[in-house]
Amino acid sequence: MAGETPSTYADQAPLIEASRFRYGPLWHLQDFGKNFAAPFVGFLLMLLDIVQGRAGGFDWALLGLFIVLSGIGLTVGLHRLFSHGAFVPTRGFKIALAVLGSMVWQRPLFLWVVRHRLHHAHTDRRGDYHSPHVTNDGQRIRNRFLGWLHAHYVWLHRYDPPVIEGAPLIRDLQQDPDLRWIDANYYLFFWLSLAVPAAMGLAWYGSVEGAFRGMVWGGLARIFLFFHLTWTINSVTHMLGRKAYLSRDESRNIGILGWVFFGEGYHNNHHAFPASACLSLDRGQFDIGWQIIRLAKAIGLVRSIRPLPSERQKAMKRLPDAQKLPDGLGEGARD
Repeated sequence: MAGETPSTYADQAPLIEASRFRYGPLWHLQDFGKNFAAPFVGFLLMLLDIVQGRAGGFDWALLGLFIVLSGIGLTVGLHRLFSHGAFVPTRGFKIALAVLGSMVWQRPLFLWVVRHRLHHAHTDRRGDYHSPHVTNDGQRIRNRFLGWLHAHYVWLHRYDPPVIEGAPLIRDLQQDPDLRWIDANYYLFFWLSLAVPAAMGLAWYGSVEGAFRGMVWGGLARIFLFFHLTWTINSVTHMLGRKAYLSRDESRNIGILGWVFFGEGYHNNHHAFPASACLSLDRGQFDIGWQIIRLAKAIGLVRSIRPLPSERQKAMKRLPDAQKLPDGLGEGARD
């Protein structure tokens, strides 16, 4: 359990105290099982299928399908829509995004959004939950490996913010009955994220073994890969890469992560312009999440999109040496 829930997010001291976990070993063991052990076993079973030549076209298609659905749920749904209000969807698309976002095993909808909004309010400072530079209570992390480890995984066992009923930070979502129901039934979608690919495997292969293969490839192995992509955004993109725009934090762009992970690797772009539905702001960048939002707008699933940063707005925040740096891994953190 955490500390006593405060009445507001504005007073940082009681919020930090309330965020600190006080669970016993059994809670941490089961959370380790969900967050790491079970997905890792699934990933190993997937590798075993590949090494032994048992991986078929259906397995790869199932993995790809559920990675894409997870990416849509996380980056288009939880991140750009629910956390930042970057666009206005139809009711059906909103519900679909909330359901898909609840199937990536990253804790319930309201908690995810509260944590992310607080991350932006206190990035890389006291009050941030997954910074590689500082703990939530403000202690500096001076060892780079320990900082990476903290931001990549350890924070999951240390703290998470309470969800305060009626607080301005989250009230916009709590007033939506569809989202309240999805948030309250998080574990229904948690288990469906395994049951659906298992059912697809059963239908394709016509056997219990096929159902198990579906659960491994479309469920556990997919969750393992998706977890580590997400955690890499939390950790590495606050340590390495290219800082193109002025921001109050250590966020960086890493080109390969931008291309691979639905645009999320352009993390400095995002922190400079958090309400932008498009994260690929410069030449040579590609944002799959933005292309999905554009497609959804074209077919009527999105009613409107917030104006993107103008050239003038980008010029005002662009750092003088930004265009001199290659967009990718290896440049190191720059102040």
